[in-house]
Amino acid sequence: QAGMPYDFGYGVEDEYRGVNFGANEESDGNVVRGSYTVQLPDGRTQIVTYEADHVNGYRANVEYIGEAHFPHESGPAVTFKPETGYQSPQPSYQPPQPSYQPPQPSYQPPQSSGGYQ
Repeated sequence: QAGMPYDFGYGVEDEYRGVNFGANEESDGNVVRGSYTVQLPDGRTQIVTYEADHVNGYRANVEYIGEAHFPHESGPAVTFKPETGYQSPQPSYQPPQPSYQPPQPSYQPPQSSGGYQ
């Protein structure tokens, strides 16, 4: 069953921020054709053009424009050397000291007053 024909596209180009990407795609309901463009972190532009249908599947052609640039690593040499081995920590748990104090009896037997019996 054929799909519905469509056509769309978008693009963003901001030289100040170094952003450049976009996409276009169209379909006649049976075959989808399109392309997208991405500015890669190494300075190249990647362009992918593709075609897809139910008979041949997805077929893409990837092209790169420009030359890859990698910044030179600079800065102090790494001197950190991690310790080897593992030393188990000593237990630090101390059982609590009992805080319970048994109650002192406060009952006093009545004293006879010599009155009514």
